[in-house]
Amino acid sequence: AALLLRGGGQPSPGVDRRRLALLQSVLAAACDVGLGFMIFGLLHTYASLDLVEPCVLLHRWAYGRKLISLAHWLMGAPADFKLNSEFTSFLGGLCIYMFSVWEGCARQLCQTLVGKALLTSLRLCSLCGATFFLALCMDIVSLSARPLLIAYGGVARCWKMFLRSLYTLLLLFQGKKYNTLRSRVDHHNFDLEELLMGVVLLSVVVFLFPSIFMYYMCLAGAWLAVIAVYSALSALVAWCNKAPFFPLVLRLADPLVWHQGASLSMRPVCRPPEAAVAATSAPQLNFFLELKPAARPRCDAADGSGAPSSGGPSAVSRLLGGDAVHLWHGLEEVVCDEDQEELIGTTLRCWCIALRAAWGADAGSLWSS
Repeated sequence: AALLLRGGGQPSPGVDRRRLALLQSVLAAACDVGLGFMIFGLLHTYASLDLVEPCVLLHRWAYGRKLISLAHWLMGAPADFKLNSEFTSFLGGLCIYMFSVWEGCARQLCQTLVGKALLTSLRLCSLCGATFFLALCMDIVSLSARPLLIAYGGVARCWKMFLRSLYTLLLLFQGKKYNTLRSRVDHHNFDLEELLMGVVLLSVVVFLFPSIFMYYMCLAGAWLAVIAVYSALSALVAWCNKAPFFPLVLRLADPLVWHQGASLSMRPVCRPPEAAVAATSAPQLNFFLELKPAARPRCDAADGSGAPSSGGPSAVSRLLGGDAVHLWHGLEEVVCDEDQEELIGTTLRCWCIALRAAWGADAGSLWSS
């Protein structure tokens, strides 16, 4: 293990850290494939068409009952709010029609042939690894939530338009307007006709504001439930990719094979109080030679792929501002540069040296090329 980590040469902290990150990635991929084969065995043994039936019933319950009943509830007097009946009937009719058509198409597609094809796809994807299997589940969740995304996105656009219109009209009655060229609010003299048009538009926005608010809050809550399921699957994929498998195996196999060097410390001998008073000789000291444990290296810093920045707006601020919150997995594409290619070649040569030392020159000659 030390030969594979050190590469048979002089220790180099930067190269050793990158080599450990590379070996961590290799072992993580091996564990991912192993988990995928376990999932394949479970699906091959226990999976049948009865496994697809709960998913179909859940889809039918979501689109055939809950979302349609939510639209009917919003078309009435939700929470004793007096809403605009024509506007709520228009939005509710569109949502009910879209959900009903999608549920009918899904009922026609989710037949025996489609169920068998879905199970076969899950089995084949599990052979490529657990992350591939989870990625397919994420795609299924994203595809099944497409009508809800369309309804939520449309209402979110209307909510954002209402907020901007209300802000612009409030500026109008203060004798101000927003200057888009200079990104600031300037004073402006409006004539009587513009003020009358502003009063009419403000009346329309104010009277329709509670209706669009109720639709937006209800659809946003339903969409957040989909985001929670999608984010949970994404967290499992990230765990399979970033879990410290290699440091754990290394610590269990030989805790001293990877360390940060030795430290020499000097500590006085602890004596009882009565013995310390009676002693007349010089104080005694003990020397301790210890190996400093190595911390887990940051694989993202080692391979050059940093974590996604958190400087953007959060989901709550996007919801309040009317921006549509889309499904986001947070996984980044890993690009191998020249230094990493050289490191991979060095690590492969280290494996050849280890095989030659373990099984002799015959086994090493097979990998010399």
